Amino acid sequence: MNRNRKARRNNRGFTIVELIVVITVIGFLAAIAVGAYNKVVNDAKTTKSLAMVNTLSTAKSLFVADPATTEANIQAFNAKCFLNAQNHKRQAQE
Repeated sequence: MNRNRKARRNNRGFTIVELIVVITVIGFLAAIAVGAYNKVVNDAKTTKSLAMVNTLSTAKSLFVADPATTEANIQAFNAKCFLNAQNHKRQAQE
């Protein structure tokens, strides 16, 4: 009978301090993981934007280098780009 009491006493589970420590460590690791994830996402967005700029730059260079492109076409293209930039600026401010 004395053995049963000792067995029950040793089988009580974790203390509240142990549980708090484990939860704190898990929270700390999650915070590090979220920070790393956000950095990867931001780097991917930056890379995507740079690729888009390079693609547009190449497209404009090819457009200007085309013998069928006239000076009027280039001026119209630049005017449309300027107007689009102004619209994006306004939308960002709203």
